[in-house]
Formats: sequence, C-alpha cells, structure tokens
Amino acid sequence: MSRTIGQVILWIGLVGLNGALLWSRDPHLAQTTIEGVHTETRLIVLPGGRIAVEILRPRQTAQDLPRGPRPALLLIHGGSWRGGSAALGTRGVESTAERLAQAGIVVVAVDYTLARPGAPSWPMVMRDLRSTLRWIRREARTLDVDPDRIGVLGFGAGGHLAALLGTMPDELDQGVSSKPGVVVDFYGPTDLAGLERDRNLEHDPIAVFLGAGDRHVASPLEHVSADDPPHLILHGTADLWTPIEQSQRLAARLEGLGVRVRLIEVQGARHGFEAGVEFPRHLDLLPEILAFLKSVWNAP
Repeated sequence: MSRTIGQVILWIGLVGLNGALLWSRDPHLAQTTIEGVHTETRLIVLPGGRIAVEILRPRQTAQDLPRGPRPALLLIHGGSWRGGSAALGTRGVESTAERLAQAGIVVVAVDYTLARPGAPSWPMVMRDLRSTLRWIRREARTLDVDPDRIGVLGFGAGGHLAALLGTMPDELDQGVSSKPGVVVDFYGPTDLAGLERDRNLEHDPIAVFLGAGDRHVASPLEHVSADDPPHLILHGTADLWTPIEQSQRLAARLEGLGVRVRLIEVQGARHGFEAGVEFPRHLDLLPEILAFLKSVWNAP
C-alpha cells in the first residue's frame, strides 16, 4: 500500500513539474474567441520578471476593411491593490474590456504585483505597469497597435494606478515612454493620506498597499502638471468606499492647469460599476468613453 501511495505522489509531482515547464516555455498559454474578439493569455518578460497579460483584439472579418494599426488601452483591474486579476477583469457578461475590443480597441490587461499583509506592493507595482506600457509600444507592430494611440484604463485601485501613470513624471527606457496618451479613471482614489484618515479603518488596504511608504508620493493629486494627458473620470455619487470628492479634487486640479479633463458623476451609483451601470438604474457609459477616446485620438 505504501509503495502504491508513493508511486501516486511521484506521478503527481512529475505532472506538476511538466505543467510548470510548459508554463515557463510557452508564452501563449491560452487562446479563445468570443463574439467579435480574439482573447490571448501570454507571459511576457519584464525587468521585474515574468508577468501574465490578457490581450483582447478585435477579430478581422470579411466586412472589416483594412484600418491600419489600432488604438490600445492598458487595462488595470481593481481589488484594493490586494486582489483581482487580469483574467477576472476581462471576463463576464458585457465586460468593459470585451466591449472595448468589439469597438475596435486592442485591450491589454495586466497581472501586476499585489500587496499582502507585511509585503507592500509599492513601488514595484509602478515598475510593472510602466514596463508593460513600454512593452506594448515596443511590440506595437506585432500587436497591430498604433504606438501614438495608447492609453490606460483602470477600476478602483486600478483607476488610482491609471491616474498615477498619467500624472507622475515619465520614465524613459532606451527612449521608450511609460506615459499614457489618455487616462480613463473609474472611481480611483487620488489622495491616499486623506482617504485613509477619513475612513479610519483598523486595517485599511492603503496601509497594506504602501506599508510605511509615503502616502503623498503615491497620490495622483500630488503630481498633477500642465503636460499631463487628457483624463476621463467616472465616479458614482453614492460611493461610500471612495467618496466622489476624491475625483472632484483631481478634476479641478487638472482643469486649473489647463489639462483636458471630463468628470462624469454617475448619480446614485456605488463603488464597483463598469461601463454598463446596473444600479440604481441601467446606464451605458461606453458611448461616452468611446467618444472621449476618439476625440483625443482624432479618430473618425
């Protein structure tokens, strides 16, 4: 009996080893197709190590005339800097990522470094996101992406990180920029010190995310400058987790410096909605998002 159990354990170990080797060798882990969209999971090599991305591309059809390289969005999932994933952020009924891809935009969702108690993810998370943005620019030809039309979109904690990418100084690597050309921010915190103070939680995710890191340095509100890219900000008026005043202050500061910004206040909406708002009433924000992106990118 003990010998049989040992053989089973050995077999399981070998299967696991083979799976790990397959994962490490094959950069294209999975490919699926949904209506109008081709989805690919890929491992990419960045300065901080390997990272998983979900790439959603519009499917070419017989009726789809040649359009040249497409615009792209780096999608940053939410989850209070501690949870979520690129895959979860792109799946589901009427997901914003899938709808953007169906509209003709290449979406790249990234699995950035997550924080856990005793192991803050700041500032490594910014390294991950900046490196991924540069990777998209370097791989623009392969991805069929226009390197001059690359933006960033995030939800919650992802919205905060998207706004940071848009407001913090650029970090060039061999001449390749890590600055997005446009920011779409869904209800992201903008003043972490103020939010942490106002919520007054015993275990605020901000503390897990930053540890002893400077709250002001990690706040988009502290980095706004006149050369920041256009911002589209969407926030619910009934958001109790991240009050709408956080976005109102960022919008006012951007506008005060002459940066193009639009704040959409979604009446009665709470934290956590996507482009298709379900509560307190059905509202589709995708046309507003696409109109803003097209105006920034000068697209017809």
